[in-house]
Amino acid sequence: MKKYLKKHHASVAFIMLSSILVVVFVSTQFAQSVSTSIGVDIATRNMTAIGNVALGLTSSDQITLNGAVVLPADKKVTIDAPTTDQTQTSGALDINVDGAAASTSGLDINMTAQGDYGVYGTNVGITSGADLTDYNTQMGNRTVITGRNSASSAGLYYGNFVTNAGSTANASDYNGYGVYFTTENGGADLLGTSVGVGYLASIKKTTAGGGITGMFLDLDATANVSSFRGIEMSLDVSGISGTAYGVRIRENGASGTLSDAIMIEATNVITDGIDASSAGIVNALNLGANNIVGNGSMSFDLNSSSDTVLTLTNGNGGAEASLSIDGSLILQSTSTNMASSSTVASGGASYLRLGGSGGAVTLSGTTAIADGAAVGQILIIEGISDANTITVNDSANTNLGAATRVLGNNDVLNLIWNGTDWIEISFINN
Repeated sequence: MKKYLKKHHASVAFIMLSSILVVVFVSTQFAQSVSTSIGVDIATRNMTAIGNVALGLTSSDQITLNGAVVLPADKKVTIDAPTTDQTQTSGALDINVDGAAASTSGLDINMTAQGDYGVYGTNVGITSGADLTDYNTQMGNRTVITGRNSASSAGLYYGNFVTNAGSTANASDYNGYGVYFTTENGGADLLGTSVGVGYLASIKKTTAGGGITGMFLDLDATANVSSFRGIEMSLDVSGISGTAYGVRIRENGASGTLSDAIMIEATNVITDGIDASSAGIVNALNLGANNIVGNGSMSFDLNSSSDTVLTLTNGNGGAEASLSIDGSLILQSTSTNMASSSTVASGGASYLRLGGSGGAVTLSGTTAIADGAAVGQILIIEGISDANTITVNDSANTNLGAATRVLGNNDVLNLIWNGTDWIEISFINN
């Protein structure tokens, strides 16, 4: 035996874990292949490997570790079944942990990114061996939580919990994603005629009490942040041939009533409940044949520095649109003291209460009243003083029933704009 070893210049080293496992490292001019088909039980011991460890196991074998396995940084543990299908339904790697501490982890991954490299805590790649049927599902991650069903159990269950523990102070270009989903196909149709869903929450509750929340976002911007968005979507519909929805809410229950499809509440200030001010939006709100319901007084503020018009039309080319008011029509009024030879601004209100400034005055002989905002605008002018009267001349951007109209206290001149002149509807001398 000694002559055999000397002839092949071999150095043999020793031992490991009682008499069950023996690891032999051979440094010679030849390599010896060793396989085993026995189970390995490493009890209360640690194993440090200086190279790759390959164990040939049969279907009845298993490795149970009650200690730790330490590998060098350039080594890895591989579960490889290139020819034999995996039949273990509990997992090729089965971790069963009974947590006795506050933050027990079944799998603890701690990675540090070096330079401009992408780092994945878990990288899951799934390849279909055959076409999926309607009853087969591929899941990158599946989490099954069995919670205790008791009245005193008020804990929280997270399928995935993502937290940003902090980054450097100068990481201004850092984007954090709790969930990032992408579908890439390399030119071929990845999904065929099926539907691709970036986020799917399927929740069913059959017992009384409690509630259901499909998505809950708790965002706190107590620091000075440059932008804040609860939900932001960037949608490219250049290849869509059908109907495209940014957000679609569909109530499809057999019974019951959905009180609000969208409910907006504020404890401080919300400037715009819905902002649809982009120039590319055709219809800011499409109501169909449905109603607008308010609780109390409401106002429409056409927030513009220039004169604006709220138009009611029938855009489908059907019957003309009509306005039916179940209540009173109230015109906001303004009161103004006019200077001699001045012009009345017509865009501020439809009901003007005018008087002369410091005495009786006559308005401009060429433009007593400025042009209307649109054809059909109604203007009511009321005098407010018998001493400081207002005189409106005919042919001063006006078409009156007399050469002049003098408005004293409670006198009323009713006009309509036809696109060229203010046409007198009526004049009442009270």
